[in-house]
Amino acid sequence: MEEKARRMKIRISRTARNIAQSLAALIVVALVIYFFRTQFIKNWDQLQNVRFDLNYAFLTLSLVCIMLSYLVNTYAWQYGVNLFAAGRKFAFTESVGMVNTTQLTKYIPGKVWGYAMQMVLVDRKSLPVSTVLYVNLLLALTNSFIALLVGGVYFMLSSLLVPHYLAISATAALLVIYLFFFLFNARFFALLLKVFERIFKRQIRFCEMGLSDMMRIQLLCAVSAVLFGLSAIFCCGGIGFRITPGVAWSVSSGFLFSDTVGFLAFFMPGGVGVRESLFYFMLRGHGAGSLALILPIAMRLVSMLVDGILGVVGLIYLRKYKKKGAQ
Repeated sequence: MEEKARRMKIRISRTARNIAQSLAALIVVALVIYFFRTQFIKNWDQLQNVRFDLNYAFLTLSLVCIMLSYLVNTYAWQYGVNLFAAGRKFAFTESVGMVNTTQLTKYIPGKVWGYAMQMVLVDRKSLPVSTVLYVNLLLALTNSFIALLVGGVYFMLSSLLVPHYLAISATAALLVIYLFFFLFNARFFALLLKVFERIFKRQIRFCEMGLSDMMRIQLLCAVSAVLFGLSAIFCCGGIGFRITPGVAWSVSSGFLFSDTVGFLAFFMPGGVGVRESLFYFMLRGHGAGSLALILPIAMRLVSMLVDGILGVVGLIYLRKYKKKGAQ
């Protein structure tokens, strides 16, 4: 009876947590919609003077840059899991199927569903599920560190949103943590995985990645970040805005930073609302005007289109991968 009561309490707590997360997500999205609606009404006169000369070449470049950014991250995932695979290695097309299909789950509150799907779909004979979790954590942390450091530099150069002393202190602390993560990844993950072991109620093993392999992962994630930032700049040209180099830096770094903060907001599906709001304030701080209202929404549409395209392509490759595993 006690065991049954304990399980029931766990189920009730999980249900309550899921309901709370869903309500929080709905409230945030509603507030963001209300905020942008209010801002559009306030700035309607200014928006009427904006000429939306769509440049399909720039829009295509924006879409291609995001797609390449995702595929570079996919290659980093393939490289990481193949380092520890005991049997057959992942081909790149199989990695596209595994990563970009499960990435669609980021639009479900929680952020962990994609990792859970990979752990279910992967061939456990050649790759332990703990290795899948380790590589995903490694990539998520690397991408987050790079984006947050870029955001830190942005805030250090602009005192409009964050005081200089706070931006410098936070960026310096983040840089120290990143260096510890890069140079001593075994110790870093030993500390981090203790937390995850308590959450998942199971032991998680991982293999230490060598410094040269760690460097390669960092470089791949840096290339992905550059492409991601460029996509926002190309989107500006695609929707008819001409920007100065200073605003271009604000656009690229702001988009990269706000997307990462949206990713870290685990209760929001796809970071919807969080990314757009933060991106708006960063652009507004540079006096971007109507661009601050339009670009976050435009980038959401472009990124969702890329998610859909790669998700469909990934599903095709994933079916082929599962058929191979059944043979």
